[in-house]
Amino acid sequence: MKIPVILTASSAAKQARATYLALENHIRGALPVIHTNQYEFHWSYSSRVANRERAKGSTSSLPEIGDVVRQLIDMGHKHAIMQSLQLIVGHEFHQLHRESSHTEQLACHLGKPLLTAPDDFYEFMKILATIASPYPDHALLLVGHGTRHASWPLYLGLEQVMQRHFGKRAYVGVVEHYPDSTDIEQRITLSGHSKVLVIPFFMVAGVHFHRDVAGEGMSSWRSRILRAGLEVEIACGDGLGALPDIGRIFARHITDASAEIA
Repeated sequence: MKIPVILTASSAAKQARATYLALENHIRGALPVIHTNQYEFHWSYSSRVANRERAKGSTSSLPEIGDVVRQLIDMGHKHAIMQSLQLIVGHEFHQLHRESSHTEQLACHLGKPLLTAPDDFYEFMKILATIASPYPDHALLLVGHGTRHASWPLYLGLEQVMQRHFGKRAYVGVVEHYPDSTDIEQRITLSGHSKVLVIPFFMVAGVHFHRDVAGEGMSSWRSRILRAGLEVEIACGDGLGALPDIGRIFARHITDASAEIA
């Protein structure tokens, strides 16, 4: 039997579906040729997303991950790969880990989030370099969600890795929670830059992108940068998941997880 790969969505935004489908195609295309026909792909929501959507009274074509697991058990599968589509190891990934460990009839092997191992960071820097290449005079500001999870220092580490590759023009900010990024506009201004390229650190362009990053509201990152007297450009309007090389990183994580299957 083919190995089921459960791609676990972390956004329920309507516009996210097209990005997710593009991401699946990029993952398929990046898998080693010898493995091309080894997998069958399934989609699901993480339980956190599914619970949030149920609370809003909405319905979706994507099932909750527990429903997919039960379906695979009924089909006779003994193993599956749960591929996290999270960007970092945080609340969502730990919830996925708990769910996978509670499944006795189906051995679930976790595919890691986008940025986990050092190689992931180095590959991501190459992706950022391609995005940034038309903007050599801009400060580079990667804006992510932020978190209260113990993994919040990862954003600080990501900024340090970016500065090793792009110099002091690289910054990382967040929409909410930690790490604090209230002084970034001042830091950019003091560095002498007058232009900023904002790169959303989101898999899909959902509410945080449209409202908190690129929105017209006073609290959005775009508005904050403009108020500081800086010019601003916004990259990756469809989310990082639309980029082919993002699929390449996830394909490697799927291949690594499949190596655990005897």
